[in-house]
Amino acid sequence: MGIKRIAGFVRRNWGWLGFFLCAAVIISPFGEFPLNDDWAYALSVKHLLSDHVLIIPDMATASLVWQTLWGGFWSLLLGQSYAALRISTLAAALLAAVCFGGITGGRKGGWPALLAPEFLLLSTPFFMMLSFTFMTDVHYIAWMLLAAALYLRALENDDAKTWLLASLAAALAYLTRQIAVAVLITIFASLLVRGQLSAKRLTLAFALPLAAMAAHYYWFNIIHGGNWASNYYLSEGLASFLSKPANYPEMLCRAAATALYCALFALPAAILLPRTAFSRKDAAILLPVLALIALFTLYKGLPPYYPNLITLHGFGINLVGAKSGGMLECGILRWLALAAAAYSLSKFLLNRLLFIDRRAAALLLLSALHLALSVTLKNFYDRYILAASVPFMAAALIAAKNCAGSRLRDRASAGAAFALALFAFAGTWDYMNWNRAKNSAARVGIEAGLRPEQINNGFDWYASALYEPNMEKLKRELPLDRIGRFDWIKDNEFSAFVCFGRMDSPYWDLLSGTSYFSPLTLRRENISLYLLKNGRSYRLDSY
Repeated sequence: MGIKRIAGFVRRNWGWLGFFLCAAVIISPFGEFPLNDDWAYALSVKHLLSDHVLIIPDMATASLVWQTLWGGFWSLLLGQSYAALRISTLAAALLAAVCFGGITGGRKGGWPALLAPEFLLLSTPFFMMLSFTFMTDVHYIAWMLLAAALYLRALENDDAKTWLLASLAAALAYLTRQIAVAVLITIFASLLVRGQLSAKRLTLAFALPLAAMAAHYYWFNIIHGGNWASNYYLSEGLASFLSKPANYPEMLCRAAATALYCALFALPAAILLPRTAFSRKDAAILLPVLALIALFTLYKGLPPYYPNLITLHGFGINLVGAKSGGMLECGILRWLALAAAAYSLSKFLLNRLLFIDRRAAALLLLSALHLALSVTLKNFYDRYILAASVPFMAAALIAAKNCAGSRLRDRASAGAAFALALFAFAGTWDYMNWNRAKNSAARVGIEAGLRPEQINNGFDWYASALYEPNMEKLKRELPLDRIGRFDWIKDNEFSAFVCFGRMDSPYWDLLSGTSYFSPLTLRRENISLYLLKNGRSYRLDSY
């Protein structure tokens, strides 16, 4: 029976499953190198498997417990490697897609295959890129969506087993990232609004996640002893940031950027919504919003905003010397992205009554809570927007399914979905290709006798080599509250650096060079490793 169900599921969903499989094969999760900050989370898995102890690294602010166990399972299955950890994330991405489809009710009859909710999630640029890393984002999204799907079902069928499964998923989401409290607040509000509050439901819905929160607090703070990031960087940085009214305009800018990205990623759903008669009430809502978008653009410029995942030079943070971003450097494309986001946001505002659906309203609240939790952080990056954008997309698709269809709108929406998918695929493929190339170039330096910490090969490279030993040294020498965020790297001496292209100079020698195919420029790009002459070295001064 199980095999028949799986076969039936594949037959019904072959389109987006095929896209997911093709992306995984072509982009490929293989390669022994860290990406972004996932070196820190990989350290936790390394300690679990090698030392049989659960350690949350000093750089990590996420709870990370369940992700470490999940990554450890896949590492035992496939061997301890970054590739195994990335495959664990792809498995989580697949779970997230299935749950997303369940929340939205799947593809509406008559919609093109490109409008399958699962496809729309998997082809979201932030989601696709992070699916090929061991960052916490996709892992959290998977368990958050599973919890949301089960909770929403429990609200309808009031089944005790469903409530318990939902609460277990919420506990796992919290043990991945603490922002899962947004799910609990959303469900409590839903119970309150529906008049379904009772001792039994509250116990079934919240006993497990609240127990997980209490157990994690005790274990992390008392047994584990906390860590530097949570005790000093996060708590003190958050208090300092919120205590200064001068930071409030910045928080509004972050909220505006989040709203624009959410609207852009939900563009296919916005196109599906019908045109409505424009009333004075609509004008009173829409015109101030458009004016705020104009002011925000004057202040922050064109997208991308708060770049960490998407920059003008491609996906990901770059090396010494800027790489070509191809289409991302095109001013016309950036204007089109802003216009599409403004159009999408306008359509949602004009069709706001479609969001009265109880599932859509709950998802909008979940999105707003994720937004509120992220914009108050001391540092804000575009990847934090993903947690808010996913429930917003789900709400938008539910709203779109509740209105009459149109063949023209369906085709236009499918075109927008294809454009977003193409952008996400090309950017993520480029990201993995240049990371493989830069690490291949750095390995030549190691073969020539250099140590990993002597090569400036990007933050993820030298952090994976230096952070843990240097941080332990700092903790022995200084009180924790006197250790700065990047003190562990300030005294390091670099003798070589990896960069894009050629940078000829009398002060360094070319040690190696390699190239990679960039889908963003549709040509091969160069990466070089240079060695400083006469045994010279340098320190980073940007921290």
